[in-house]
Amino acid sequence: MSYSRKSKYSHHRSYGILTIDIGTSGCRAILFGSDGTIISKAEKLYSFNYDNRTVCAEQNPDEIYKSFIQVTKKCLSKEGDSLRYIILGSVLHSLVLLDEKGKPLAPLSTWADMRSKSQCQRLRKLYYRKGWYQKTGCPLSPSYPLSQLLWYKENDYKLYANFAKAVSIKSYILSRLFGRYLEDYSVASGTGMFNIFTCDWEEEILNYLELDRSRLPDLVPVEYQFSGLSDSMINKLGLPGDVAWIAGSADGPLAHLGSAAYNAGVASLTIGTSGAVRMLSNKPQLSQNSSLWCYILDSKSYVFGIATNNGGNVVDWYVRTFLPKGISWEEIGENIELTIFDPELFFIPFLFDERYLDGKFNVSAAFNGIKYKHSAYDLLRAIVEGVVFNMLSLMEKLKSFQTVKRVVTSGSITRLPFVYKLLSTLIEVPVDRGSTLNASLIGALRIVMGEESNVKNKARLEGNVTKKSVAFKNSSYAEKYFKWKQLCDCKSA
Repeated sequence: MSYSRKSKYSHHRSYGILTIDIGTSGCRAILFGSDGTIISKAEKLYSFNYDNRTVCAEQNPDEIYKSFIQVTKKCLSKEGDSLRYIILGSVLHSLVLLDEKGKPLAPLSTWADMRSKSQCQRLRKLYYRKGWYQKTGCPLSPSYPLSQLLWYKENDYKLYANFAKAVSIKSYILSRLFGRYLEDYSVASGTGMFNIFTCDWEEEILNYLELDRSRLPDLVPVEYQFSGLSDSMINKLGLPGDVAWIAGSADGPLAHLGSAAYNAGVASLTIGTSGAVRMLSNKPQLSQNSSLWCYILDSKSYVFGIATNNGGNVVDWYVRTFLPKGISWEEIGENIELTIFDPELFFIPFLFDERYLDGKFNVSAAFNGIKYKHSAYDLLRAIVEGVVFNMLSLMEKLKSFQTVKRVVTSGSITRLPFVYKLLSTLIEVPVDRGSTLNASLIGALRIVMGEESNVKNKARLEGNVTKKSVAFKNSSYAEKYFKWKQLCDCKSA
């Protein structure tokens, strides 16, 4: 499939496009000119709370909203009156329950929240027997708001019975800005409650949850355009006027598009906070393989793939816990490169409960083959290898479903030269580095610009794509990966 069409938003006169990604670890924004040039960038990180005892992974929605305001104002400080569009991307699988005044009744539940494991395990047979996976494209997992809502229903029924709205973080921010509850089709398709064929909430699932659709946001297409900010909010954001907002898509599908992985046979491999492998299609892709998900990208495209809860967050945990404070990623990469290949040191990377192991959510991380001789960076190298090996196992599952001719990487961890070399060594097709820019934000720009950004601005947006694979000369990595898979099978059994 090729992703190229004339955008209905395109115009000849130069204008500004603000793209904002509401991610897991922070809010990021890039202000583009209509020719693809970057006018300004901004980023604001926020806290992420994970409780090992309860396996709750929560965030403060008001902190995220304030970060959104800050990055918007910072980006627009260099923009004149030519700003025309603001397009939003956001993380999938977030849930916040609101009262009648729109105030949060509980912290925001994230995709990493695994407290609903028992609910998922009990619901699995009914979920697949009813054909809900075939309607939603969502394999049942604790990551989905469907599961999270079921947990509230069974563990805090008073809260469940009395909340006014159940929304994503994007919908929450839009409600603060516009006083409206809107959910784009893409984010909605990652809830487990949305029919990707009818583009509506799935009534059977809502009935099962005893959840009236009035307690959910209004559904809108990804390309939906709206306005209507108050003067005070326009001033607060630093906008030149009441510009057009575009509902936008989810960050994962946008990252795939932004990685230049929109042609037939091209897969994207992303290692950000979590990790995912994806491909693009012009129709829903479903399988009996319950690990495969399928979400909407825009009105003409779907993204399907497999995701893991254990990506860059695993590496970040080790760096934060065991390495000197303030160490840079450049230093980390250099030190990993200086370590010696060890064929007997392995790391199983399931530090966080996993979502793709067919209901085996209770897995854990472990070193295998650790000796007194190993240094902190030997262990870090093993951790990075384990994260990459896990991603490769996902890629193998994806290849069993559809032919992969090329892989494009994105995400902070893939910027490490060691990671790119390892991927190029073990993936049997060409591996390209994606742009060093935020892939989700580039994807959002392509939604607005369409064909214009894919063709006219290809040099600017893809100038950092590397078409030359650099592999390790040490062929022993294939054998190590094989042994890792054997260990991993034992661990996840």
